[in-house]
Amino acid sequence: CRMSKRAGTEPVAGGETVTVEWRPCRTLKEMSVQQSANAVVMIRPCRCYPHPETASDNAFQREAGEGTIEALSRAAQNEFDQAVEILRSAGVTVHVFDDTSSPEKPDAVFPNNWFSTHHDGRMALYPMYSPGRRNERRRDVIDELGKFYRSSALVDYSFY
Repeated sequence: CRMSKRAGTEPVAGGETVTVEWRPCRTLKEMSVQQSANAVVMIRPCRCYPHPETASDNAFQREAGEGTIEALSRAAQNEFDQAVEILRSAGVTVHVFDDTSSPEKPDAVFPNNWFSTHHDGRMALYPMYSPGRRNERRRDVIDELGKFYRSSALVDYSFY
């Protein structure tokens, strides 16, 4: 990788200005061979609403008014189904798992917070700060994915 600098408009220490140009190490074609997301995991929401345990540090959540949780859940389910259809029509493999009704998990649609998959077959499980979100971890999801993809290791960081 090479990075070159030339006079420009970015301020740096000492009052000078420079423009930084980044030159990529690899071409996009080379990078796409390494890892590509042609499949996704999605959790279809059972109940989806602002989660009181996580709302205080999540700018995307707003308080739900009384009587709106059912409406929010239906809207989330409809948007979810539309997203699955759009992805599948674009040729993406979508592994859909239905959320379970108990225990209630309003953030279950975000499985990327508790696990990830990697190009070498590793799967990693991650800790969840909110105790209520820890209920989102599902061994059946991991086991089902193992039926479709090579799994070289399951690395569990969830106890940190």
